[in-house]
Amino acid sequence: MKKSATISAQIILKSKSGKKMATTRSITSKNVASLQPSKATMDRAVKILKKAGFTVNASGTTLSIHSELEVFQKYFNTTVANKSGSKNEFIFKSSEPIIPAELKAYIEQIVLPQSPELF
Repeated sequence: MKKSATISAQIILKSKSGKKMATTRSITSKNVASLQPSKATMDRAVKILKKAGFTVNASGTTLSIHSELEVFQKYFNTTVANKSGSKNEFIFKSSEPIIPAELKAYIEQIVLPQSPELF
């Protein structure tokens, strides 16, 4: 039986202040608190994602999710492909993921992690 491919992604949650992490120029000790989600946002997003079949790890301002590739693509209505030359890194192939209605109030952005380029 062939093992199904898996994928990991970072979920940036909406902050309680309304500030967006994705558009914040730099994150410092002075502004990090304003970028944190409320506990209710974190708890609700975790519950919904787990129910949808994801393994979820909460870490301060973001969530790490992990699932089979098919689960991710179906739930977020997107297609991903292997990044050139990599078996474990993915890029969005057709479009950015669509955040389901049940999560729109909690999620700012979904990001696929990329390995750093070392020179």
